[in-house]
Amino acid sequence: MSLVATDQQTIASSFTGVNSSVNMSILERVRASGKYPPSLLGEYNGNEDGFEAAMMKVLDANDLCLSSGPSLAEDFKNVLQMASSLDSVPGDDPEKKKAILISRRCIILALVGATPTSNSSLDVILQNGYLSTVKQWMDAILNGSVGELVDIECAAPC
Repeated sequence: MSLVATDQQTIASSFTGVNSSVNMSILERVRASGKYPPSLLGEYNGNEDGFEAAMMKVLDANDLCLSSGPSLAEDFKNVLQMASSLDSVPGDDPEKKKAILISRRCIILALVGATPTSNSSLDVILQNGYLSTVKQWMDAILNGSVGELVDIECAAPC
């Protein structure tokens, strides 16, 4: 086994507390953390355009939260760009693109929501317009272009 594969397995297992597959996706890590309602997370392959790799750059190696470092602001901006619009998602099927976009946004929200307030990275992303981006996502939900309001209790549309 290569050193890279060992490091990936270590990172993956840190989210669940058990030996996880080397191929555990970000989506699987969010689900395993229990920090976000599973009914709001869809299924998709985030590797088609590098979303998984981009998320790994902003993910703490020991927990499901933002990492810290000099490139965090730029790396997080890249992640937000990949969840910004249907044009940022590869593919031709508009419904599949919407599902991918919704999943990406849920993953980002879970990561930021799980980040302790004492983490200085939270200040960095807030100063760089994260809340404005989330407001745009909420506007898209309210106008029906991407996503819908869901009752978390039963995962049914409101």
